Amino acid sequence: MKSYSVYQMGLATIMSAGMAVATFEPVCAASLYSVIDLGNFGAQQIFVSGINNSGQVVGTLFFDDNDVSALAFRTAANSPINLATDILNVPGSFASFGFDINDLGQVVGIVFPNGKGLTGFRTAANAPLNLATDNLGIENTNFADGINNLGQVVGRQILVEESRARSFRTKPNQLVDFTTDDLGSLGDIGVGATSTNTNVRRINDLGQAVGSSENLEGETRAFRTAPNSRINPLTDDLGTLGGSQSEAADINNLGQVVGSSTNASGQLRAFRTAPNSRINPLTDDLGTLGGTNSVGIAINNLGQVVGYSETTSGDRSHAFLYDNGQMLDLNDLIPPIPGVTLDFAGGINDLGQIVASGSNRAFLLTPIVSTSIPEPDSGLGVLAFVALGTSLLAKRKQKLT
Repeated sequence: MKSYSVYQMGLATIMSAGMAVATFEPVCAASLYSVIDLGNFGAQQIFVSGINNSGQVVGTLFFDDNDVSALAFRTAANSPINLATDILNVPGSFASFGFDINDLGQVVGIVFPNGKGLTGFRTAANAPLNLATDNLGIENTNFADGINNLGQVVGRQILVEESRARSFRTKPNQLVDFTTDDLGSLGDIGVGATSTNTNVRRINDLGQAVGSSENLEGETRAFRTAPNSRINPLTDDLGTLGGSQSEAADINNLGQVVGSSTNASGQLRAFRTAPNSRINPLTDDLGTLGGTNSVGIAINNLGQVVGYSETTSGDRSHAFLYDNGQMLDLNDLIPPIPGVTLDFAGGINDLGQIVASGSNRAFLLTPIVSTSIPEPDSGLGVLAFVALGTSLLAKRKQKLT
């Protein structure tokens, strides 16, 4: 993932900016989330990349070790990492990476098996990694990036001689067959004539795939396919926020896409589209936490978005939640964690649970009823804070139809 520097904008500042006269004098920290520390185990860095609706988290532990440099993991529901049961790797491999998880507990990622190149995998439900059965049937360097609840996988194969990546979407729990699974590109001039780069990222339960692809002008643009279809350059280019580049990172079952795009000023901004629509610069820019740049990483089926943003001070990135038209600093919504600033949020499920990381540690955030609220300078301050809490809790309980 790209890393950005960022500023902390407090909840009080956000609310006062949104309501003009609402200001807060905190009595004590008011948290909207309980926090589970997922553990560190001596890792130099921990990356969280997804969470399913059972509260299982997928990610990667990074080590400064000559024998094993990275280990993929899948936790039990609402639990810290257990090294005895949660690691996904194979004997002789010096690295594995976990990228996505579905509600069955199937994980996709990549592994470096002994004597072989980078290999994408899809595990069985809540099962250890078995490369004999979990590989996708592709030779050469390949990635498994996303998985839906049907077991369809999206990923990429790196074509070194052509200096490009080609992307695929499998049938449910099947191996890759490029005669049917090749997604093509935004530079397509006909089936089999793909010559530009395509990097797929995620897939929803309808079979819509999202990612980024080069068009014929060499510009990188976000795309969203029709269900179980190839990229159509005429309909699937999502456009930009006014700049020249965009990338899609995730999609929900409504067809809403999140990602990042340059705007007319060249700033990088998180975006969220309307269902099955192109990027609208007037409505889809999610803003920032006070800084210049922001990146959208994940979206749930309620339309809530998480990612990271620069802040006013510009010292480091801060993780954010975007909900009800507001971008909120996650650090202001949790109890203080000594020595930790959340600088990245990698996933959010339909219960509103979020996985985030910072200061070489990772955490599972679960929505709770706030037990302590700030003391306002005016009655409007209380109303603003209560409105925020009510909104988040209502989103958590909302049922999709």
